[in-house]
Amino acid sequence: MILSRTKSDSASSARLSAGNGAVKKRSLPQFDDFLLKRDYTGAKTLLEFTKPKDSPVDWNRELWGAFCAFHLGDYRKALEQYEVIRKGSKGAVPANEVDINIAVCMFYLGMYEESLKLVESIPNTPLKIRILFHLANKVGDEDRLMELHGSLRDVTEDQLSLAGMHYLRAHYQEAIDIYKRILLDNK
Repeated sequence: MILSRTKSDSASSARLSAGNGAVKKRSLPQFDDFLLKRDYTGAKTLLEFTKPKDSPVDWNRELWGAFCAFHLGDYRKALEQYEVIRKGSKGAVPANEVDINIAVCMFYLGMYEESLKLVESIPNTPLKIRILFHLANKVGDEDRLMELHGSLRDVTEDQLSLAGMHYLRAHYQEAIDIYKRILLDNK
């Protein structure tokens, strides 16, 4: 390899790529672009990189940071962030929204009893029903599992949850049938 003191062709071509010798200005990707690509590492990095210094806490930004940590599989970090948000936001963020996210993090961390206790205190939502459905399976409450099975709706999220439950219980054909139906409805 020969080293040269002159700039490489790629460096000069990048500068001239805008045409007529004008320098092309690169801009930062937008946060939404990262989310659409499901690039949670990029989204989290952008949140940290663009965080204003010496300004009040932006709870919406903190929620997105916890969301990214969760989707990166760092459930402990997400749980910690959501707990900070719950304690510090003082009504700036709906408590039920934060509590449901905390319960989901606890579920993924295997903290089933703690998650169940927290979920019970949250008003009914479709996500709450799905969490309770999976918690009933984890704690072995067959009666509650069947009761919640009847509460699941014919929407994609609930049906995916049901298919996942069938798979976990080794009911593979039932899971496959649900997945096929979802694929036909949602190409």
